[in-house]
Amino acid sequence: MTDILRYGRVLRAYKARGSLQLNTNHSFQCSFNAVQFVDGAIRVQCRIPTADIESNILTWDLMSNIEVQSIRGITEDNQEITLSGQVLWTNVNHRTTEDSRSITISLVAAEMFVKPEGAESPLYTLKFGITNFEFEGNIGRKQKTETSHRFDRGILAVSLPFGEIRIERLPDYEVAVANLKATQSIEPTCEMSLELSTHDIQWAKDFADDLCTILSLAKGTKIVWIYLDGYDGEGVNRLAFHKNAVTRPYSGASASVVDSIHPSDIKELIEKGYERFAQLKGQYKLGHVIDAHLESKRPHSYLESRGLAAIQAMELLAAQYAEKHNLVYIMDENEFGDKLGGIGTAVNEVFQKAFGESYVSALCGEHNEKLKSLNRRTLRQVLKQVFQDFVLIVSGSKLHALMETRNALVHRGSFNTNDRVKEYYRVISIMDRLLLKMLGYAGYILDCEQKWARVHL
Repeated sequence: MTDILRYGRVLRAYKARGSLQLNTNHSFQCSFNAVQFVDGAIRVQCRIPTADIESNILTWDLMSNIEVQSIRGITEDNQEITLSGQVLWTNVNHRTTEDSRSITISLVAAEMFVKPEGAESPLYTLKFGITNFEFEGNIGRKQKTETSHRFDRGILAVSLPFGEIRIERLPDYEVAVANLKATQSIEPTCEMSLELSTHDIQWAKDFADDLCTILSLAKGTKIVWIYLDGYDGEGVNRLAFHKNAVTRPYSGASASVVDSIHPSDIKELIEKGYERFAQLKGQYKLGHVIDAHLESKRPHSYLESRGLAAIQAMELLAAQYAEKHNLVYIMDENEFGDKLGGIGTAVNEVFQKAFGESYVSALCGEHNEKLKSLNRRTLRQVLKQVFQDFVLIVSGSKLHALMETRNALVHRGSFNTNDRVKEYYRVISIMDRLLLKMLGYAGYILDCEQKWARVHL
């Protein structure tokens, strides 16, 4: 177990005996240690006692890029464990002693599923372990310390159409948040619980994904769930599912746009934003837009790179909006194409007289490629429609400044003026407001353009 522990701080660890199955008819008996770390990564270390021929087959298969299908076994406390999804080997070591020969393989896995051996009880409650979410709850709870009892607002209760969800701080929440702020690391901070009622586990996973995306937008940092625990009606744990999710280090308090101190703000965002997000995520690739926007808030990166990430999020959203609302082209593409030949001939003649033959192909393109763009709406035009549709007030002068910043970043790799920070926060503030407006949120925000004053959206 010593080798695998060096990869980070352990969240949960399992020791088991079972088999490693390749995507062939080859299967190898093994003992293994499987670990999920606090950053969500799942790593496995398998030890396979082998004869010479088995050693050669396994090594040859792995070196020939034969995929590992799964690793299955029974843990020391009699639980069934399965590692599947994408299982990739990272290292193979051969070891020979006087008594035995073995191969040790280090792997990473996409998923890990653990349940009591033979247990098939109906699940009543699911609890999802969530990283990097800092919050104040709207329900107080009593906690016992070494010397006394204390109260904190450790539970955030939210009502949704299918029922209530609760987000509760983990016991070491204060330590985890202190680590986040001091080292900008990745830490599990809370668990979100819901009752399955008429829904299944896959629905619950999808819901948890959507909820984490909404929370990520609110806090300006990547928030994901990395494990879930399932409980029966008597509160007995019946399964654990671990996910090797894409996590990101904590971006800092200055990235937040919805205040942690006022639980009513986060509560309103979840209650109003969940159904809206579920409706819009497919239409506008809203999850991808928010992820791109989060990249623009990551610390330890050049401001120009972060500004470009914000512009990427803005342009991705505008492109999806234009396509959905038939705003990509000014007139029918085929109709414009039918007229392009005549337009090209006329423009070529004008340019020849004005600039000379040598400039015509550069100005129009060899096959009139540049003239085709005449039929496409500009980013400015699409954004004006987006702002109008989602009732976000952006003055003409601010929109002009936004376009100047965009053009400078895209074409020169720099901001348009010497006040780089002002330009950057202008883009961030507009995107913060727009995305929250799209989710139907009408509460208070922390506006970075106004030095993080708490203002009404």
